[in-house]
Amino acid sequence: MRIQRQTVVLEEIFMSKKAFGHLVFAIIFLGCFTVLSFAAVDISGTWVGSTEVPDMGMDEFTLVFEKTDGAYSGKMSDEMGMMDEVELEDILLEGDKLSFHVEFFNGMEYVTVYLSFTVTQDALEGGWDAGGDAGEINFIRKK
Repeated sequence: MRIQRQTVVLEEIFMSKKAFGHLVFAIIFLGCFTVLSFAAVDISGTWVGSTEVPDMGMDEFTLVFEKTDGAYSGKMSDEMGMMDEVELEDILLEGDKLSFHVEFFNGMEYVTVYLSFTVTQDALEGGWDAGGDAGEINFIRKK
């Protein structure tokens, strides 16, 4: 009986170590998959979105991103005509977070707008801040 009990205890220890090993493997696998899925996000292409512009109404925007030698560049335009292929500055894509800013002349002064987004394969969800005015803006990838 004593030998049988020790065998059962040893089997339980072995099984718990085996289960622990499977758990560690699963965590490592999922961690690698998550890192690779974030690394796989490519924002290259054309994106369209709209937002409410204070004192002017709704405006539709177009973003165009290009990737060269691992770095992104881009331009932004709008339907109202205040931005005509304005260069995106300080583009930063880390995991699923994207940020950049644009500077343009609004007819009276130069304005800097900071934009930040959460990125998925076909959507940019976030907002803009122009130092006093701010709003939500979301883009979808144009097919």
